[in-house]
Amino acid sequence: MKKIFAILCLGILLISCKKDEVTKPPQNNPVNANESSKKSMDERVQDLEFDKLFRSLDRMAYLKIGGDGYSPIAFDLGVLTIKIKDVQPYANASKVQLEIGNPLGATITGLKMTVQWGSTNEKGYVLEELGSKEVTIEKNIIAGSWNSVNITLDSTDPKKLGFIRVKDVSHTGIILTKAR
Repeated sequence: MKKIFAILCLGILLISCKKDEVTKPPQNNPVNANESSKKSMDERVQDLEFDKLFRSLDRMAYLKIGGDGYSPIAFDLGVLTIKIKDVQPYANASKVQLEIGNPLGATITGLKMTVQWGSTNEKGYVLEELGSKEVTIEKNIIAGSWNSVNITLDSTDPKKLGFIRVKDVSHTGIILTKAR
């Protein structure tokens, strides 16, 4: 039995060694080797950042001023929808009325989000980011309905406002209806 096991192990070893494969010694020039490994590391970091960006795209809503329709935004309970209903001047700022759609079966309390805003060119590309702030919505976001929310964008002329970006949505609680 021991002979069979030894022969089997030796056979596996011989099969796993390929005759054509030869281990190449490292290049004589260490600078080239370092540049090659650095490039490889840079490519890996870039790939990871790209993957992270794509994984987070559904957790961000990009809204164009004057655009119609809504954007979905994922968070830990599911997906909400968000759209711009109105933009008005307000002192030295802009007052934006957002509609937050809650297609979930639970009312959401303590909704928090990061709101960023800026200007765009004629083609709709971002020219300049004008501001960012954390927003906590005091009112409940009622289940199965559109909910109007007003947000003030500090030191921003509505004429310069081209986009609003919403991200990092979270909540503090939910309210469920009682079974009948």
